[in-house]
Amino acid sequence: MKSVTKISMTLALAMMLSFASFGDTSSLSDEQQLLLSATLEQSAENFDSFNSSLDVFQLAILESRELSNKEKFEALKASFTLEQQALWEANHVLEKAMRDDFKKSLSEDQKKDIEGTIEASLDHEQLAIIEADRIFRDLVEKDLE
Repeated sequence: MKSVTKISMTLALAMMLSFASFGDTSSLSDEQQLLLSATLEQSAENFDSFNSSLDVFQLAILESRELSNKEKFEALKASFTLEQQALWEANHVLEKAMRDDFKKSLSEDQKKDIEGTIEASLDHEQLAIIEADRIFRDLVEKDLE
């Protein structure tokens, strides 16, 4: 369940970043463009504020070539101070809320356009994961009915 949630959150973020990456915000309303801009700006600020809190040991974990990305993340998270844990959680909650607000502001046509743009840039394995997530969401929705 957590991996499906991560995939969904990643797709929501990818939807926002696809606009920023491809520079095509013409299908967005002025309000949506402002929301996207504010979200991306806040994400950058959160990233910078968190990274500036890292000590030399934590930076060494990130630069390690012996650890996989997952191992780096686990080691880094285990080394967080209480302040870093609080900042991490606060950033996570804020960014999720911003992604959700942006996603809710999109029409179905806009969502399909974004998904098409994203899917055009993905490989077969990534597309299979997305399709599995769609199937899972459909099953969950049927169970809730």
